[in-house]
Amino acid sequence: IGLTGLTAFNVDQKRKEIGIRKVLGALSLQIVALIYSNTLKLILISSLIAIPVTYYAIDVWSQNFEYQQGINVMLMASGVIASLLLTLVLVGGFVIKTARKNPTESLRYE
Repeated sequence: IGLTGLTAFNVDQKRKEIGIRKVLGALSLQIVALIYSNTLKLILISSLIAIPVTYYAIDVWSQNFEYQQGINVMLMASGVIASLLLTLVLVGGFVIKTARKNPTESLRYE
C-alpha cells in the first residue's frame, strides 16, 4: 500500500511537468524513464539502509534460541528484487496512463 501511495503521489505531483514535457516533444518512454529513475533511487537507498539493520536485528534476536540457524542473505536479496519488480509494474502503470493523456488537460488551468 505504501509503494502504491508513494507512486501515485509522485506521479500526481509531476503531472504538470509531464504535460509540459509532452508539449515540448518528449516521448512517453523518456517520461517513464524519468519517473523510474527517481523511484528506483528511493527503493535502492531504503534497501541499503534496511538490509544491515535487518541483518543485525535478526542476529541479535536469534541469539536467544538454543538452536541457531544461519541468516539467509538470499531471502533479503529476494525481498529487494521483489520490491523492485513491484515498483516497475506500479510506476509503469501510473506513468504510462498519465503520459498518454492529452497534455492540455493538465496544463489547462495553469
